[in-house]
Amino acid sequence: MATPIQIALSTGAAKFVFGGSGKVTSYSVYNPNTGAAYIQFFDTLLGPTVGGTTPKWSVAIPAATTTQLRTEDVYFRDGLWLAATTAATTGATATGVDVSLGIT
Repeated sequence: MATPIQIALSTGAAKFVFGGSGKVTSYSVYNPNTGAAYIQFFDTLLGPTVGGTTPKWSVAIPAATTTQLRTEDVYFRDGLWLAATTAATTGATATGVDVSLGIT
């Protein structure tokens, strides 16, 4: 059974979710912005540099929407960090984004 985790992404720094191995089984993301937001998922032991470290996975969230998805268990080996940005791999911050994850 997945453990739910809720994270508010409002700064340019990546937020720590868990260390070690685990899987993301689902997500729900609220983007209040007038433009798309991208949730960057990093598989790193230490905090990544947003805009410098390549994310393992990046998901586009349309403007002013909530997007939900059940995944095919995306596996993270070293740990999971998240960031919300205005493009798939850049460091420009998308503010006010709320993320709920199902992890195992």
